[in-house]
Amino acid sequence: MKKNNYNRFWRWHFYAALFITPLLITLTMSGIGYLFYTDIENIIYDDLFFGESNNTDELTIDEGIANVKEQYKGYDVSKIIVLDDPYNTRLTMTNEQGEERYVFLDNNNQIVGEQNSKYTYSNVMRNTHSSLFVGGTIVNYLVELAACWAIFLLLSGLYLTYRSKAWQKKQHSSPRQKYKRLHALLGTVIVIPMILIIFTGLPWSFFMGNFINTAAHENPSIGVPLLKQQPSTSDMNEIPWATRSNALPSSSVPNSMQTMKRWM
Repeated sequence: MKKNNYNRFWRWHFYAALFITPLLITLTMSGIGYLFYTDIENIIYDDLFFGESNNTDELTIDEGIANVKEQYKGYDVSKIIVLDDPYNTRLTMTNEQGEERYVFLDNNNQIVGEQNSKYTYSNVMRNTHSSLFVGGTIVNYLVELAACWAIFLLLSGLYLTYRSKAWQKKQHSSPRQKYKRLHALLGTVIVIPMILIIFTGLPWSFFMGNFINTAAHENPSIGVPLLKQQPSTSDMNEIPWATRSNALPSSSVPNSMQTMKRWM
Protein backbone atom coordinates (compact mmCIF):
# COMPACT_ATOMS: atom_id res chain seq x y z
CA MET A 1 0.00 0.00 0.00
CA LYS A 2 2.82 2.39 0.91
CA LYS A 3 4.61 1.54 -2.33
CA ASN A 4 1.43 2.29 -4.28
CA ASN A 5 1.15 5.67 -2.57
CA TYR A 6 4.75 6.44 -3.45
CA ASN A 7 4.22 5.54 -7.10
CA ARG A 8 0.98 7.52 -7.22
CA PHE A 9 2.62 10.64 -5.79
CA TRP A 10 5.57 10.19 -8.12
CA ARG A 11 3.25 10.20 -11.17
CA TRP A 12 1.34 13.25 -9.92
CA HIS A 13 4.61 14.99 -9.16
CA PHE A 14 5.90 14.22 -12.66
CA TYR A 15 2.74 15.33 -14.49
CA ALA A 16 2.46 18.47 -12.38
CA ALA A 17 6.03 19.35 -13.34
CA LEU A 18 5.27 18.81 -17.04
CA PHE A 19 2.23 21.06 -16.81
CA ILE A 20 3.58 23.98 -14.82
CA THR A 21 7.31 24.10 -15.65
CA PRO A 22 6.86 26.24 -18.82
CA LEU A 23 4.55 28.58 -16.93
CA LEU A 24 6.83 28.76 -13.90
CA ILE A 25 9.83 29.61 -16.09
CA THR A 26 7.79 32.34 -17.80
CA LEU A 27 6.52 33.76 -14.51
CA THR A 28 9.97 33.60 -12.93
CA MET A 29 11.76 35.36 -15.79
CA SER A 30 9.06 38.03 -16.13
CA GLY A 31 9.06 38.57 -12.36
CA ILE A 32 12.82 39.03 -12.29
CA GLY A 33 12.60 41.31 -15.31
CA TYR A 34 9.95 43.46 -13.65
CA LEU A 35 11.94 43.62 -10.43
CA PHE A 36 14.68 45.61 -12.18
CA TYR A 37 12.49 47.54 -14.61
CA THR A 38 13.52 50.95 -13.26
CA ASP A 39 17.20 50.43 -14.01
CA ILE A 40 16.50 48.84 -17.38
CA GLU A 41 14.07 51.52 -18.53
CA ASN A 42 16.49 54.27 -17.53
CA ILE A 43 18.85 52.80 -20.13
CA ILE A 44 16.55 51.83 -22.98
CA TYR A 45 14.34 54.93 -22.71
CA ASP A 46 17.14 57.36 -21.93
CA ASP A 47 16.10 59.79 -24.69
CA LEU A 48 12.51 59.97 -23.42
CA PHE A 49 13.23 60.07 -19.70
CA PHE A 50 16.11 62.54 -19.77
CA GLY A 51 16.17 64.02 -23.28
CA GLU A 52 15.26 67.54 -24.37
CA SER A 53 13.15 68.86 -27.21
CA ASN A 54 14.68 70.78 -30.09
CA ASN A 55 12.24 73.56 -29.28
CA THR A 56 13.74 75.60 -26.43
CA ASP A 57 10.77 77.96 -25.89
CA GLU A 58 9.68 77.78 -22.27
CA LEU A 59 6.02 76.91 -21.67
CA THR A 60 3.89 76.56 -18.58
CA ILE A 61 2.60 73.11 -17.74
CA ASP A 62 -0.89 74.13 -18.89
CA GLU A 63 0.48 75.33 -22.22
CA GLY A 64 2.45 72.13 -22.56
CA ILE A 65 -0.66 70.03 -21.94
CA ALA A 66 -2.63 72.11 -24.44
CA ASN A 67 0.14 71.54 -26.97
CA VAL A 68 -0.02 67.78 -26.36
CA LYS A 69 -3.81 67.72 -26.79
CA GLU A 70 -3.45 69.61 -30.04
CA GLN A 71 -0.90 67.14 -31.38
CA TYR A 72 -2.69 64.01 -30.14
CA LYS A 73 -6.28 64.68 -31.10
CA GLY A 74 -8.80 62.23 -29.68
CA TYR A 75 -6.69 61.65 -26.58
CA ASP A 76 -7.31 63.14 -23.15
CA VAL A 77 -4.85 63.54 -20.30
CA SER A 78 -5.75 61.01 -17.60
CA LYS A 79 -2.64 61.28 -15.44
CA ILE A 80 0.34 63.60 -14.94
CA ILE A 81 3.49 62.30 -13.28
CA VAL A 82 6.04 64.92 -12.28
CA LEU A 83 9.25 63.22 -11.16
CA ASP A 84 12.33 64.66 -9.53
CA ASP A 85 15.13 65.93 -11.73
CA PRO A 86 16.56 64.83 -14.07
CA TYR A 87 13.42 62.92 -15.15
CA ASN A 88 11.00 64.45 -17.64
CA THR A 89 7.31 64.89 -16.89
CA ARG A 90 5.12 62.06 -18.19
CA LEU A 91 1.55 62.52 -19.37
CA THR A 92 -0.73 59.50 -19.70
CA MET A 93 -3.09 59.96 -22.66
CA THR A 94 -6.16 57.79 -23.28
CA ASN A 95 -8.82 57.75 -25.99
CA GLU A 96 -12.36 56.40 -26.19
CA GLN A 97 -11.13 52.99 -27.39
CA GLY A 98 -9.09 52.60 -24.21
CA GLU A 99 -5.75 52.98 -25.99
CA GLU A 100 -3.07 54.58 -23.85
CA ARG A 101 0.08 56.50 -24.71
CA TYR A 102 2.81 58.13 -22.65
CA VAL A 103 3.95 61.60 -23.73
CA PHE A 104 7.07 63.13 -22.19
CA LEU A 105 7.69 66.84 -21.57
CA ASP A 106 11.10 68.33 -20.83
CA ASN A 107 11.90 71.12 -18.35
CA ASN A 108 10.46 73.65 -20.80
CA ASN A 109 7.27 71.56 -21.06
CA GLN A 110 8.00 70.86 -24.71
CA ILE A 111 7.20 67.45 -26.21
CA VAL A 112 10.20 65.12 -26.20
CA GLY A 113 8.50 61.99 -27.52
CA GLU A 114 5.83 59.39 -26.89
CA GLN A 115 5.40 55.64 -26.53
CA ASN A 116 2.61 53.09 -26.57
CA SER A 117 2.09 52.20 -22.92
CA LYS A 118 1.12 48.61 -23.73
CA TYR A 119 4.54 47.83 -25.14
CA THR A 120 6.77 49.54 -22.62
CA TYR A 121 9.24 47.23 -20.92
CA SER A 122 7.65 47.47 -17.46
CA ASN A 123 4.10 46.88 -18.71
CA VAL A 124 5.17 43.95 -20.89
CA MET A 125 6.92 42.32 -17.92
CA ARG A 126 4.00 43.00 -15.58
CA ASN A 127 1.32 41.79 -18.00
CA THR A 128 3.35 38.70 -18.84
CA HIS A 129 3.80 37.94 -15.15
CA SER A 130 0.12 38.42 -14.30
CA SER A 131 -1.67 37.15 -17.41
CA LEU A 132 0.94 35.91 -19.92
CA PHE A 133 0.46 39.24 -21.76
CA VAL A 134 -2.66 38.03 -23.60
CA GLY A 135 -4.99 38.50 -20.61
CA GLY A 136 -8.51 37.15 -20.33
CA THR A 137 -10.30 35.17 -17.66
CA ILE A 138 -9.12 31.76 -18.87
CA VAL A 139 -5.46 32.81 -18.92
CA ASN A 140 -5.75 34.38 -15.46
CA TYR A 141 -7.21 31.14 -14.12
CA LEU A 142 -4.46 29.17 -15.87
CA VAL A 143 -1.73 31.23 -14.20
CA GLU A 144 -3.41 30.87 -10.82
CA LEU A 145 -3.86 27.13 -11.33
CA ALA A 146 -0.17 26.81 -12.15
CA ALA A 147 0.71 28.57 -8.89
CA CYS A 148 -1.52 26.19 -6.90
CA TRP A 149 -0.05 23.15 -8.65
CA ALA A 150 3.40 24.49 -7.81
CA ILE A 151 2.50 24.18 -4.12
CA PHE A 152 1.49 20.56 -4.69
CA LEU A 153 4.70 20.00 -6.64
CA LEU A 154 6.79 21.25 -3.73
CA LEU A 155 4.92 19.31 -1.03
CA SER A 156 4.80 16.09 -3.03
CA GLY A 157 8.53 16.47 -3.70
CA LEU A 158 9.15 16.69 0.04
CA TYR A 159 7.09 13.54 0.56
CA LEU A 160 8.98 11.65 -2.15
CA THR A 161 12.33 12.81 -0.78
CA TYR A 162 11.42 11.64 2.73
CA ARG A 163 10.02 8.29 1.58
CA SER A 164 12.95 7.43 -0.68
CA LYS A 165 15.61 9.01 1.58
CA ALA A 166 16.96 10.62 -1.56
CA TRP A 167 19.24 12.95 0.43
CA GLN A 168 21.42 10.06 1.56
CA LYS A 169 24.65 9.64 -0.36
CA LYS A 170 25.32 6.11 -1.54
CA GLN A 171 28.75 4.61 -2.07
CA HIS A 172 28.20 3.36 -5.60
CA SER A 173 25.69 5.78 -7.04
CA SER A 174 24.71 5.73 -10.68
CA PRO A 175 24.49 9.04 -12.58
CA ARG A 176 20.69 8.84 -12.30
CA GLN A 177 20.87 8.48 -8.52
CA LYS A 178 23.30 11.40 -8.28
CA TYR A 179 20.95 13.66 -10.23
CA LYS A 180 18.03 12.43 -8.14
CA ARG A 181 19.87 13.32 -4.93
CA LEU A 182 20.83 16.75 -6.30
CA HIS A 183 17.23 17.35 -7.37
CA ALA A 184 15.95 16.35 -3.93
CA LEU A 185 18.42 18.59 -2.09
CA LEU A 186 17.73 21.63 -4.26
CA GLY A 187 13.99 21.08 -4.02
CA THR A 188 14.13 20.83 -0.23
CA VAL A 189 16.13 24.06 0.04
CA ILE A 190 13.73 26.13 -2.09
CA VAL A 191 10.45 24.82 -0.63
CA ILE A 192 9.93 27.53 1.99
CA PRO A 193 11.01 30.51 -0.19
CA MET A 194 8.88 29.26 -3.08
CA ILE A 195 5.78 28.77 -0.93
CA LEU A 196 6.21 32.27 0.52
CA ILE A 197 6.52 33.76 -2.97
CA ILE A 198 3.44 31.88 -4.19
CA PHE A 199 1.27 32.81 -1.19
CA THR A 200 2.24 36.47 -1.42
CA GLY A 201 1.33 36.42 -5.12
CA LEU A 202 -2.04 34.68 -4.82
CA PRO A 203 -3.82 37.73 -3.31
CA TRP A 204 -3.15 39.49 -6.64
CA SER A 205 -4.66 36.63 -8.65
CA PHE A 206 -8.14 36.43 -10.16
CA PHE A 207 -10.05 33.87 -8.08
CA MET A 208 -8.10 33.91 -4.83
CA GLY A 209 -7.78 37.69 -4.95
CA ASN A 210 -11.56 38.10 -5.16
CA PHE A 211 -12.02 35.55 -2.38
CA ILE A 212 -9.59 37.37 -0.07
CA ASN A 213 -11.15 40.74 -0.88
CA THR A 214 -14.64 39.43 -0.10
CA ALA A 215 -13.47 37.83 3.14
CA ALA A 216 -11.77 41.07 4.19
CA HIS A 217 -14.97 43.07 3.69
CA GLU A 218 -17.16 40.52 5.43
CA ASN A 219 -14.72 40.25 8.34
CA PRO A 220 -13.29 43.74 8.86
CA SER A 221 -11.26 42.64 11.87
CA ILE A 222 -8.95 40.56 9.65
CA GLY A 223 -8.92 42.68 6.52
CA VAL A 224 -9.24 46.33 7.50
CA PRO A 225 -6.53 48.30 9.31
CA LEU A 226 -7.21 49.16 12.94
CA LEU A 227 -7.00 52.88 12.18
CA LYS A 228 -9.88 52.55 9.71
CA GLN A 229 -11.90 50.40 12.12
CA GLN A 230 -11.40 52.86 14.97
CA PRO A 231 -10.81 56.33 13.52
CA SER A 232 -8.98 58.66 15.85
CA THR A 233 -10.92 61.50 17.46
CA SER A 234 -9.60 64.88 18.50
CA ASP A 235 -10.35 66.06 22.01
CA MET A 236 -9.88 69.69 22.93
CA ASN A 237 -6.45 69.03 24.39
CA GLU A 238 -5.35 67.42 21.10
CA ILE A 239 -6.20 70.48 19.02
CA PRO A 240 -3.33 72.96 18.48
CA TRP A 241 -3.51 75.66 21.15
CA ALA A 242 -3.53 78.46 18.57
CA THR A 243 -6.88 77.26 17.17
CA ARG A 244 -8.70 76.31 20.36
CA SER A 245 -10.42 79.68 20.63
CA ASN A 246 -11.75 79.51 17.07
CA ALA A 247 -15.41 78.77 16.49
CA LEU A 248 -16.16 75.14 15.78
CA PRO A 249 -17.09 74.41 12.15
CA SER A 250 -20.76 73.74 11.57
CA SER A 251 -23.09 72.98 8.70
CA SER A 252 -26.79 73.62 8.34
CA VAL A 253 -29.24 70.96 7.26
CA PRO A 254 -30.93 73.09 4.56
CA ASN A 255 -27.63 73.76 2.81
CA SER A 256 -26.76 70.09 2.97
CA MET A 257 -30.14 69.16 1.53
CA GLN A 258 -29.73 71.67 -1.29
CA THR A 259 -26.34 70.20 -2.09
CA MET A 260 -27.84 66.72 -2.16
CA LYS A 261 -30.65 67.87 -4.45
CA ARG A 262 -28.18 69.36 -6.90
CA TRP A 263 -26.41 66.00 -7.14
CA MET A 264 -29.62 63.95 -7.40
